[in-house]
Amino acid sequence: MRHGMMWLLNSNQDGASAPSVEEALHLLGIHRRKFADSQLPFTFSDSTAGSESELQAAVSGRAEDVDLPLQIRHSGFFANVIRHAQNDETSRRPVTAIERYLDSRDEAVWENSWARVPLRSLNKFARSVLTEDLRARKSDPSSGPRADMQRFLVRHASGREFVRVPISYLMKLCLAQFLGAQERTPTVIYHTAHRLMGHFINDNCSPETLSFNVVSLHERNGAGRALAREKAKRYLLTQLLLMYANESLDLQSEGQRAVLQSAL
Repeated sequence: MRHGMMWLLNSNQDGASAPSVEEALHLLGIHRRKFADSQLPFTFSDSTAGSESELQAAVSGRAEDVDLPLQIRHSGFFANVIRHAQNDETSRRPVTAIERYLDSRDEAVWENSWARVPLRSLNKFARSVLTEDLRARKSDPSSGPRADMQRFLVRHASGREFVRVPISYLMKLCLAQFLGAQERTPTVIYHTAHRLMGHFINDNCSPETLSFNVVSLHERNGAGRALAREKAKRYLLTQLLLMYANESLDLQSEGQRAVLQSAL
């Protein structure tokens, strides 16, 4: 394979004739009839491969308990729509449509909603991870909080404090909660769990995960099967973390239940 690649590269030099398709496939060790099964651009001589997966996130619950409808109801946009309608500057139809969306659901699934985690539910280690991530410069322990920190902290009418986070970050926070809840964690498990926190990509919408480890490609099993096996383990752990978050972070007791399903 290596010699074949070198020959192909050299053949592209000035004055050299380009190989035919038949010659190129022969040098790459691929039979023309098996071209579709060759797994190009990956080949069996490659050492490793990884993947990235996107997940569809949602939170189920009543409108008065879930972050998305609460954010809509108390948003400046909704207040302006109401004000314009009251002043007869616009039709009341947009207000009615939004109110119907918010009020007609006793128990609903709110796609792409964030989760509201009671601050009192976070153990010491999870709280330290959250504090670090809310710093303006995470690499600087003396750095102050980020300018938009109040966007992530909310206070209930009862006085209870919550941190609102996207489901992608909830996975990292849940791993920290798990580690902080253990009296004695074997070193290998501790370092592995700590490392995996960085594989849950934090964004404001659909969570993404990166391969927990790159997999070796073998001719017997193929690249696709090896990648699928790693992805299946990653998806299983993600679902277990979500179940743990719903209970250990008191989401269910607050009327919320975070859910994930595979999108890509």
